[in-house]
Amino acid sequence: MGIIFDILILAVIALCCRSSAKRGVAATLVSIVIFLISMTGAGYLAKNYSDGLMSTMTPFLSGLMESKGAPAVQEKLGLRENAVSINDKVAEDPTYIFEYSSACFNQLGISGKTADKFSEVTAQNYVNGADANEAVNQSFCKAVAYFIAVIIAFTLIIVFLSVVVELTHIKPKLRINGADNAYFGAIAGFFKGVVICMGICWVLSFLGIVIGRQTIDGSIIGKFLLNLNYLTDIAVS
Repeated sequence: MGIIFDILILAVIALCCRSSAKRGVAATLVSIVIFLISMTGAGYLAKNYSDGLMSTMTPFLSGLMESKGAPAVQEKLGLRENAVSINDKVAEDPTYIFEYSSACFNQLGISGKTADKFSEVTAQNYVNGADANEAVNQSFCKAVAYFIAVIIAFTLIIVFLSVVVELTHIKPKLRINGADNAYFGAIAGFFKGVVICMGICWVLSFLGIVIGRQTIDGSIIGKFLLNLNYLTDIAVS
């Protein structure tokens, strides 16, 4: 599945190159800026305003983690077989909380850098006094609420900016015409495709249950692009 996903990413980038060659470099640069502004703005808005969403969803998400996530992970890690509680295990080795949290996130479909970064939040929650399961629940709820808030904010921002650009015809004045415009447009399209695929990989890193838990982790290009994405960094900074 990882190889197929890599091929799909390359196909998206190729399509962006082709369409951008037709549109020209100026229009492509504008679309790249719109996407980056929308993604960055969505990240910061979600970070500051997802708490209300998090509190609303906490009962459901905590129940999901406690019924579908944590028990399966504890079984895989051999804790139940050895009759060892996760709190005792983490008390013995505090660094284990990170491994346990990442495994829980992976179990519920959150993968790659996204799971690792929010597992750092789990470790901090544990240091701040939460027990192991509570720490995982808190960071899981934070991750899902942030994800939903980013999607909503990104949609609103990119629609607004697209309308503004369409009405004002904002476009950089570049003295490039003809074949050169198509050539540089294709180059700009490559970067546009990379930026778009960065966003797609970040979204899909939350949807492992739908696309397969190993889709991102098994993809060389997808994992690389996910590591480039800064949305999770914004959330945990």
